[in-house]
Order: sequence, then C-alpha cells, then structure tokens
Amino acid sequence: MFTGAGFNQTLQTLFGEKYIEDLWLPYFCITTDISDSQMRVHRSGPLWSYCRASMSLAGYLPPLCDPKDGHLLLDGGYVNNLPADVMRSFGARCVIAVDVGSAHETNLYNYGDSLSGFWVLCQRLNPGQLQ
Repeated sequence: MFTGAGFNQTLQTLFGEKYIEDLWLPYFCITTDISDSQMRVHRSGPLWSYCRASMSLAGYLPPLCDPKDGHLLLDGGYVNNLPADVMRSFGARCVIAVDVGSAHETNLYNYGDSLSGFWVLCQRLNPGQLQ
C-alpha cells in the first residue's frame, strides 16, 4: 500500500486550488464513506481532494479524510459502480454508460483459506484446467 502523499501532490499540482463548482462543465464524483457506510455524491468542494478520494482503492491507496467533516472516503465503485442513476437524478435527459462489471459470474470456486494470485490468473485464462 502507498501512503498517497506523492499522488496527492501530483493532483494538487494538476488541479491547483480549483473547486468542483468552478468547472465550466457540471461535474460530480461519488465516493464510499467508510465511516458511516454510505455513498456520497460530491458536486462542490476541492477538486483534487474529491477526485483523489474517488480513486482510492482499498489496499492500494489509503482512504482520504473528507475536508468537510473528517469522514474517511474511498472509491465510489464500492457502493455504485455505474452512477448513471445519479447523473439521471441531476436532470440529464440522455445518459450513455457502459457497465463493465460482471453481474452474471457463475463460475464460482471455493479457494479455501489462502489464495495464490497466479493460480487465479491461470484458472481464469484456462477454466477447468487446474484443480
């Protein structure tokens, strides 16, 4: 896991002091509030901060502390991987979205108490070949 310091600095340099509400196109991002287990929609506030929070994957980047209330935020994909419903709620008449998730994964396997990433990769590439 990374501390996120370098990534934070890169985003701060890229976005500067811009706020979401100052962008010329309407923008929102969603995050997962792990302090109270719910989705958060961000339409205002520091752009770098909420973009960073919406890219924080558990185990890779630490959660970001919300500058407004101190709650811990992670990527919004944990609670809503395709926020087309959120976009629609803001009045968009036409929303084009692609769901890259696999809702119909039926090839489930009991991996036991330990798991080799290499074994899973081989199993995905050649289903039924490794037992």
